[in-house]
Amino acid sequence: MFRKWQKKADLLRKLEGVIEIGMKEIQATSQSNSKASENTNTNETGDNASETSSNTSDSDTKVSSIFEEDEEKDQPATTDNSSVNSSNDNLPNQKPTLTDPNDTKFINRVRNDYIQDITELLNQEPVVKEGDLEEKNRNWLGQMKAATDYEKILSIRLMVAIDIREKRKLKKQDEKLDNIIESIPALFENQSANNSENFNKALQTINNSLGEGKNEVKAEGVKKAMINHDPEKYFESFAKWVEEEEKKIEEEKKKLEETDTISEIEYDEEEKQFLKGQISDQQKQEQIAKRIEVKVNVKRKSWSLWKWLKEQAKWLKTKARLLRKNNKVGFDQKKEQIKQEIKNAKNNSNTYARQAYQKNESEVNKLLAELDAVSQENQTVAPTEKGFFRPEVIVPVGLLVVAVVVGAIVIVRRKRKPAKVK
Repeated sequence: MFRKWQKKADLLRKLEGVIEIGMKEIQATSQSNSKASENTNTNETGDNASETSSNTSDSDTKVSSIFEEDEEKDQPATTDNSSVNSSNDNLPNQKPTLTDPNDTKFINRVRNDYIQDITELLNQEPVVKEGDLEEKNRNWLGQMKAATDYEKILSIRLMVAIDIREKRKLKKQDEKLDNIIESIPALFENQSANNSENFNKALQTINNSLGEGKNEVKAEGVKKAMINHDPEKYFESFAKWVEEEEKKIEEEKKKLEETDTISEIEYDEEEKQFLKGQISDQQKQEQIAKRIEVKVNVKRKSWSLWKWLKEQAKWLKTKARLLRKNNKVGFDQKKEQIKQEIKNAKNNSNTYARQAYQKNESEVNKLLAELDAVSQENQTVAPTEKGFFRPEVIVPVGLLVVAVVVGAIVIVRRKRKPAKVK
């Protein structure tokens, strides 16, 4: 009898040990999963993106301009307190933080923020008037007030902001063309290295304005004035500019390991002779230079669009799903920004930009299809999400339940046996 009681006591001690181990394992699992979830969000978003936080990483929500010209990089940074600058006029100034985009308070706050935002954008230098905008955007305020859902408000805000950006760019180019006209004598007379750089910048400004409709006539006039002042130096400098532009693109392609994406420019024999300085007739030089301008500018725009497409494709692959899960509003912002930038490229006022879009239309459609696929995916609970029905919780709890059941059976039998003996 004593041995039986001793065996039962040993069994109870073992069950207590199993229960203790099970409890510790559940506690440790819960803690490790909590830390893993925090680390995942921190590492993948960079700024702990969440639906109720305004600390979403800028790189997760910002979309750069497709045709951001190199000349814009020389401009001083804006000194006002707005988060919108000359190269990112399409970005919302405020980051909505509520979790429900259909909430009335949320919609009213966002509408007011965006109305203020667009007003500030219009008043930046050089000032863009509402009459300067495309006709469909001139009544933006009425459209904004009439909109009742967040996506529509965001769409209006982005469409108008991109329009403002494009019109401001034209105004800046117009001012630069005026400055070139005034400085033509100095550009040709000064032979310093610094002046050579200024000459290249002048050519860059002229080519950025070519194909731009409103500014193209003035750009052609500035170019003609430079040719008449000193045709030999102009065409010599133009040939060097072409060489430098191609070299710059090739260097960028190598860095991005995209050596097979943008095809080389094919020059005919006459164009090759011109670039080598072997054509002397001025009328012929002008005709050939115009043909080369078209080829170079289409390639520049095509390369800008290709880089932008690759940047967005990388975001879709690495960060889009996590951003959508953690910050649906932030994801919707970026999705709409991408779509509006693509619309701007397709209907761009610049002839060369539209040609670049046509050349890359298949890649654009591929990106849009991937974006829609991510938008329509069902959001499932990730393995690191908090939830009871997970293997790491079920197994320890199962062991604990078994241990408790066995323990209960032993205790019941222990109570019954002495009764039978009596």
